[in-house]
Amino acid sequence: RFVSEVRRLGIDVDFHQHIAQRHIFLFEGKRGPFTADFVESHFAMLHAVADLDVNVLAVQAPFHNMLGLRMQLPPDFTVDGIIRHCLNKEMTKMREDGNIVQRIEKMEKRGWTRVRTQIVQPDYGDPLLSSLVALSDESEPWKEHEPRLQQHGRRIRRMWQIFNENADRQFDALRARIAQENAGDANVRGLYHGTGAAAASSILHNGFDDHCWNPSGYFGRGAYFADDFALSQTFSDGHLFVVDVCLGKQDLRHSQQHGGAPVTNPLGPTHFPQADC
Repeated sequence: RFVSEVRRLGIDVDFHQHIAQRHIFLFEGKRGPFTADFVESHFAMLHAVADLDVNVLAVQAPFHNMLGLRMQLPPDFTVDGIIRHCLNKEMTKMREDGNIVQRIEKMEKRGWTRVRTQIVQPDYGDPLLSSLVALSDESEPWKEHEPRLQQHGRRIRRMWQIFNENADRQFDALRARIAQENAGDANVRGLYHGTGAAAASSILHNGFDDHCWNPSGYFGRGAYFADDFALSQTFSDGHLFVVDVCLGKQDLRHSQQHGGAPVTNPLGPTHFPQADC
């Protein structure tokens, strides 16, 4: 519907579904090409970084006549200033990491000019302030998972349960939202996530931050979970999370990189309320 309405205005537009929660539109206008992203509300909160100032203009549904910024920026970044940059094909570099060099080269080939560099460090807010409770080998989580590990010659050395009220509230709210989109069922499952020591510490304090997602997984960039311990432990140096995951709608896909085995791909977002590790 959106593409049809735009084309009726005489503007060429193409559509690409980048991931299930993000839809990208490419506009070829007199000053283009330009892109616009349609991002699901439960996924938009993760968009806290930008390569260039001309990438941060945003319109929030249903306030279609109110143009704003999709992330908090220093006072010298204003909507009017960024619009002037767009009209003059000028841009400000805002980060050093990622593929920023390639992005700028593409823009310069299209006639854009970099007028300045101002690195903007995103404000992720306070850490999640998790607390750990050590579990004994008599605890229910230990008894549940130890036999699964023993089947593969592994044993649990230590186990903690992670408690975080802030993350729990986020999870409850998003679970309700996903349930509304999936006939009342958020499809929550306990799944494994294997990782290394440094990443385990980051997950403990920051959750599953999308800026740290694996860019070269079997199905592209994302956070990967499995119901099979043997699969998750291949990505682990001994650190393993058991996480409640809101799968929402699912489909079944086969990856050639995965030996052709069927892999369930969640179409809803993944969250991190509390975990046994």
